[in-house]
Amino acid sequence: MADFTERDYERAEALAQAEREAALEAIRADRSERPREYRGVRYCLDCAEVIDPRRIDAQPRAVRCLECATDHERRRRQWKA
Repeated sequence: MADFTERDYERAEALAQAEREAALEAIRADRSERPREYRGVRYCLDCAEVIDPRRIDAQPRAVRCLECATDHERRRRQWKA
């Protein structure tokens, strides 16, 4: 029987957390990548803050604010590596 250290358990917990986050992200993506708009104002899918109109002008299909889009892309790249 293998002996596991506290570090092994911490690594396993970190991996499990990352897998949960990836699963939740997949669920969010499946639900809808359509922009959330109300009265001509577009809201971020992740934080629900208003997406800067300049971002929408530059990226008409944007569904996340710049901060959330950056975080989303960073997490996506981590899982592809």
